[in-house]
Amino acid sequence: MWRFIVSICLYFSILSFLNAQSASGLYLGPYSGINGVLINPASSRSYPMKWDLNIASLNSFGYTDYFLVKETNLFHLLRNLNNFQRLPLDPIADPADPNTLYYDFPLEAFNTTASFLLEVNGPGFLFNIEKFSVGIYSRIRANGGSHSIPSSLSYFGIQSSFTNTEIVSGKASASGLYWSEYGITLSSNQLLPLEGISIGINIKYNRAHQGVFAKSFDEFSYDRISNDSLILYQPQFEFGITSVSADDPSLNLSNNGSGFSADFGISTSLPKGLLNFSILDIGVVSVKNGEVYTLQSSQDLLIDTDAITNATNLRDQINEIDEQVSNQLDRITTIQSGNQFNIGLPTRIHLDYTYDFRNDRSILVSVDQRIPLFSNSLEAENVITLAPRYENKWWMITTPISIYEYSKIRVGLAARMGFLTIGTDHIASLIGKSDFRGSSFYAGLKFFPFWNTYNKNSSKSNRGSNVICPLN
Repeated sequence: MWRFIVSICLYFSILSFLNAQSASGLYLGPYSGINGVLINPASSRSYPMKWDLNIASLNSFGYTDYFLVKETNLFHLLRNLNNFQRLPLDPIADPADPNTLYYDFPLEAFNTTASFLLEVNGPGFLFNIEKFSVGIYSRIRANGGSHSIPSSLSYFGIQSSFTNTEIVSGKASASGLYWSEYGITLSSNQLLPLEGISIGINIKYNRAHQGVFAKSFDEFSYDRISNDSLILYQPQFEFGITSVSADDPSLNLSNNGSGFSADFGISTSLPKGLLNFSILDIGVVSVKNGEVYTLQSSQDLLIDTDAITNATNLRDQINEIDEQVSNQLDRITTIQSGNQFNIGLPTRIHLDYTYDFRNDRSILVSVDQRIPLFSNSLEAENVITLAPRYENKWWMITTPISIYEYSKIRVGLAARMGFLTIGTDHIASLIGKSDFRGSSFYAGLKFFPFWNTYNKNSSKSNRGSNVICPLN
């Protein structure tokens, strides 16, 4: 069974190895511009320039603690993806090859995670006028995984279970979505009768390309008959996927659904800093051209996991599962139950505070907390970040220290040189070699006014007011 579980985790997390988490060097700070409104639409009123043009930017992150890759980093992994094997169980009888990448499973049996995020931000423009900031932007996003894979479904949770013994598992769910987003942003510091407070909104049209979800309706139990077969007791599951994903998992831009969403933000200036609060990605995408399979039966189901894992592609795996179910259970419980489904966007609350303790020097504290609102919702990452930063119009350097899922500490590094930003929230995953569970990388190219510009309507207008362009 573990091979079947790993194939599901790989489907949701393999992009994480090819591809940040909070990406504070790209999205946060007084010079983030149009990228900043993606985290708080009210932040544009504190942007000290007249306008900002994003050419392209990338934010990518992935992590899983279901399994790990031994002694590697992101770049080494990408160069050796074709030479990837399970770590030998007996290193004496079957010694490891130094030229081969090996994956293994952690010994602990606990609720595990497989999560990925990829955001490609295309052209976007922000313009500050006397009382308002307006802008437009476009993005391609992919997000998915699960933060709650039950311990009973971990590798050693399964392998350590006795045969012919019923194992009870908690509810399990996972979802993924690949979509395009087109947004309009508007903010003002003149709408509330309080000085120094700005409010903003992003209204977004989302076009779905590919989607998938899987969930159990409740706790379930199984019995491992052998290494390659098990019994599911009275299965209660649902699975949905776009047909194009089942037949061809490559990332194409076919139109398979749509939906609208919104972000809301508020920003207020304080004597020594700026406080931002926002609620992001409130909305649902309706995915069409899909296949939904619902299995709710009072009968027990015997599954041949070998036949499923030996299938050559995802379509063949789906057909194999359907055939096994159809041969054992009443036909009415196994038929395809629909051709479209909804996926909730990764709704989260964001809070950040920047304390300016000297000119061009500040400390940023930010908190991101996911709040899934809908059925089959994508799940954002829970992250706390502390980032000392030096920044002016032309230069920025920061060393963010983040606590991922409130338990895993990472140290990052980011820099901006004029129009180019590059950074990571997990620098250790890019250098050296260690047990690899995921990585983080982001970069961006943008333009802003070459000349010195002072936005006197900004709610944090002192920022950037004394910056002199080195080209003048």
